[in-house]
Amino acid sequence: MTRSMRLLAGLALLLIPATEAAAQDPEVTVRLGGRAQFQFNTTSVDEADLPPGADDAPAASTFETRRIRLRVDIGVDDWIRARIQPDLAQGDLRLADAWVDFELSDYLNLKVGQFKRSFSLLELTSSTVFPVIERGARIRGLDDLVGAVGEQRAVLGESGYVGRDLGASVRGGTDRFGWELGLFNGEGADSRDVNDDKTLASRFTVVPSAGDPLSVGAGLTRRDTDLEDGWAFEADAEWGRFRDPGLHVLAEVAFGDDLTSATDDSFSGFQGIVSWFEPIEGSRFDGVELAGRVSWADPNDAIEDDEGILVTPGVNLYVFGRNRIMANWDFYLPSADALDAQNAFRAQAQVYF
Repeated sequence: MTRSMRLLAGLALLLIPATEAAAQDPEVTVRLGGRAQFQFNTTSVDEADLPPGADDAPAASTFETRRIRLRVDIGVDDWIRARIQPDLAQGDLRLADAWVDFELSDYLNLKVGQFKRSFSLLELTSSTVFPVIERGARIRGLDDLVGAVGEQRAVLGESGYVGRDLGASVRGGTDRFGWELGLFNGEGADSRDVNDDKTLASRFTVVPSAGDPLSVGAGLTRRDTDLEDGWAFEADAEWGRFRDPGLHVLAEVAFGDDLTSATDDSFSGFQGIVSWFEPIEGSRFDGVELAGRVSWADPNDAIEDDEGILVTPGVNLYVFGRNRIMANWDFYLPSADALDAQNAFRAQAQVYF
């Protein structure tokens, strides 16, 4: 054997273990899950309330599939996670989540795809653990009646500051401090960008001390539209956790530029939710939860009497985990004297697996 051949043979022997290791497929796990939320709701908005030219009055009551989502969670090795989650509610196929998350280190993750922007505690809190049924004033026909709804979640949504979007984010932190910074198209779920600018979203959270039931956070976002660009800021706090016995509080204040018009006007809003969970023994139900919510907003500071208050009392019965039966009554109180108060009763059954 020549010297060159011996050298090549030696290199081959050295590379065999590495080649075998590289040829081994990484461990891949696939987990299926989902949620189904079936809702019955009413509305007090009728034809006599609506202005001329508005759409027909909504039905006084209706059943609906609020969310029907099937979830596929994928893990590759111990540092790559992915999720695909379509939504089939109301018979329409839409894509809710589709993302890949790379754990680059113990303190840094990169996430790409479609997911919720890192802004607003109330938006980022899953509907499966939210103490009340809806995040805002989802009273059918209310938009036609009042135009801009004076309620915190409504003004954030109308200006496009919250919701799912296509983009990427980096996040990190420790047990007591977390941060996330993302860059998105800014056009909403499953939509390409329509201009040269991107939407920025960021959020920071702090737990004052280890094991503390209190956490505080803040978020900042910037969004560009064809009309103008604007900023929004939110500060929030949470006391307690989902299904922990006793008190659970979610509170958020938000303000920023109103992007529903081309003027340099601003909005402000607040929402607070208080609930109390009490375990039940010796029953088919695991616990009962009483909940109450107050949400207020001024959609545009240049317009008088467009504010409103949403008040929601409710009760939830839990079977196990996130499976529950909920009942709420939403009351929307507009500030304008010419507008009447409106309300909606809603009941929802939720299955989570």
